[in-house]
Amino acid sequence: MKRVLLFFAITGHCFLSGTQAQTLLFEDFESGWPEGFELINVDQLVPNDPDLVGLADSAWSVRYITQEGWNSNTAFSVSWYVDDEGPSDDWMILPAVDLGDNTVLSWVAQAITSSGDFRDRYQVAISTGGPEIEDFEQNPLLFDTGQLGEIDSIKYRSVNLADAGYANQTVYIAFRNFTAPFDPNLPQGPGNGGNELMIDDILIENVTTSTEEVATEALGMSLTPNPATDGVNLSYQLDRGTKVQIEVRDQAGRLLLFQDLGQRAAGRQDAFVETGSLVTGTYVLSLRTDKQIGTLRLIVR
Repeated sequence: MKRVLLFFAITGHCFLSGTQAQTLLFEDFESGWPEGFELINVDQLVPNDPDLVGLADSAWSVRYITQEGWNSNTAFSVSWYVDDEGPSDDWMILPAVDLGDNTVLSWVAQAITSSGDFRDRYQVAISTGGPEIEDFEQNPLLFDTGQLGEIDSIKYRSVNLADAGYANQTVYIAFRNFTAPFDPNLPQGPGNGGNELMIDDILIENVTTSTEEVATEALGMSLTPNPATDGVNLSYQLDRGTKVQIEVRDQAGRLLLFQDLGQRAAGRQDAFVETGSLVTGTYVLSLRTDKQIGTLRLIVR
């Protein structure tokens, strides 16, 4: 592992020339339920799990999840109800966001199911009007897992809102758990019933370089250890040689650390990010190549 010490602290709203980005909204749920997020519990059903019956009056909650190496507070939703009633219909509506000309929405998701069979389906909707359900129904969905639901391991997902037709306007974005109930007359497996769903690290970022592709999963990024104290190792995969830069931003979008790794060859790469200058909190670490950008949440303790 190569320790790279070419880091310097930056204060204020400073961004890289040619690869500018501004965080419009970031939520990791580490401080509990965020102000301004609206919940609508359409189904009003009672969870089958006795430990979760308190969620009967709540569309979503904040719960600490330990799954597939993910140890974090997340937005949590249930779809398995008493007597296999359903479908689930629970909405999490984000505050209004003023989009730029190239805004990207990204998030982390996972279906929580011990067998791998009962995977929650969810949709991501957008409204250019108000935050009511009927407002979201006026526009095509931004994303839908489909009947098979989300996969049962950590999945990084993103949508370029400009590509979807939304730019330089105010919008609302909503996550909807919309999972059909288990049907005993159908084969057991993905697409027949759900269990639980987690959503985390919701990031809305305006990227001014239109040639960048958000590709966290393609870049194979991982941070170890995370939470970090004095430093963290960033591991990533390049499919070709390219120049590489690393940024660390706070939740207001301020650039705090920047590292220029220069030209890197194709293959698996590692870089050590010193975090000793950062106060305890949650940050967004970005890896940029000449064509792609990947982001991960970095926790400093």
